[in-house]
Amino acid sequence: MCLTTVGTLLVAALLAGVGSAPASAQDEAAAPGPSYGGVSSAVVPQPDGAPSIFIQANGIVYNSWYANGGWPRYPIAFYTTSPPANSVTSGFATSRAVAVLQPDGSPSIFFQGVGGSLWNYWYVSGAWDSAEIASTGVESTPVAILQPNGSPSVFFVGPDNSLRNYWYIPSQGTWGLGIVAGAGSAFGAPAAATSPPYSIGEPEVFVEGPDHSLIGYFYYLGSWQSEVIAGNGSVYSSPAVVLQPDEQDYLSLFFVGPNDSLINYWASENTMTACLSCYPAPAQFSSARVAGAGLAFSSPVVTLQPDGAPSVFVLGPSGSVLNYFYSMSQPGWGSGTVEPPGSTTSQLFGVLLQSDGAPQVFSAHQDGSLWYSSYAQGSWNNVEWGVNDAPVETYTDPQ
Repeated sequence: MCLTTVGTLLVAALLAGVGSAPASAQDEAAAPGPSYGGVSSAVVPQPDGAPSIFIQANGIVYNSWYANGGWPRYPIAFYTTSPPANSVTSGFATSRAVAVLQPDGSPSIFFQGVGGSLWNYWYVSGAWDSAEIASTGVESTPVAILQPNGSPSVFFVGPDNSLRNYWYIPSQGTWGLGIVAGAGSAFGAPAAATSPPYSIGEPEVFVEGPDHSLIGYFYYLGSWQSEVIAGNGSVYSSPAVVLQPDEQDYLSLFFVGPNDSLINYWASENTMTACLSCYPAPAQFSSARVAGAGLAFSSPVVTLQPDGAPSVFVLGPSGSVLNYFYSMSQPGWGSGTVEPPGSTTSQLFGVLLQSDGAPQVFSAHQDGSLWYSSYAQGSWNNVEWGVNDAPVETYTDPQ
């Protein structure tokens, strides 16, 4: 797989495209939005850089955003009339909501709904519009990236552990559907990236495959090709992916490995041939253990530091949040504690860079409270900003 190198990364987890607005509202020549890391990310920047986050609670998707020193909250997806008789929630979302920016900078979110449906809500002209992309067939949290024309492409686990893709066609105002990989191929939420703008701009998708392997899929000349990146017994979480614009320009993947370790696989330019004629030659991946056994208990969330090196966040022992960051000046991984053991953190929503380039991480605790952790002057400041009904995921201390 001749995976290309520098490019625009847009995630879900964690990570998640522009909305399904009518074709007349789409700019087919628009450039993709800003680059930011994560897997199934629920956080995007506002025009001023302040965070906007999307939280699912009791089936309702809420949007909270930082403004004037506070966090307003607005419900987006919910039953507008009485819930169905068999419903136990006030809304119809059954996964976390993943978010990206439309070309105009407004957010667009995707989530799995009741019955395996796939929904898209997007902000336009001061209000939220919505569309049900599919009524059935979705069996994981989706992840979305932008196509070269600025329209979204959404990936998810489908029936029988297949890997599927919906992409928006602006000229038709409709969604296309394709099968990336057949039954028995995907066993967790995928991660996705786009090829560089100087190349073909096609999607690259990564997912936990059979027997805890890591499989990469890339689109070339109208069909999907695949490569086994990490063999059986290697992968125990959804992966995170980032494209690093440093002097080597390489694609980097992170996931939980055996015994709750944190593993990094990367393919650098000197192991890849950035040329169309080489497709689909396999890429050569190198690997390293970022953190040892018993230190990673969640799918990683990743962003880029100002120098282009990755910074990775995971849940650690006893509800802690741990950060691992790569140093370019003294090559190697440093580590830090964002929230200490006993914090009862239950899930990570995403990470966003502050105006000075320092990270800000968003999470939930077991009691449903919402927290953000900001790095400043050499330490982490952890702040509770709101309370939800309950997080979608719960944390069980492996100890």
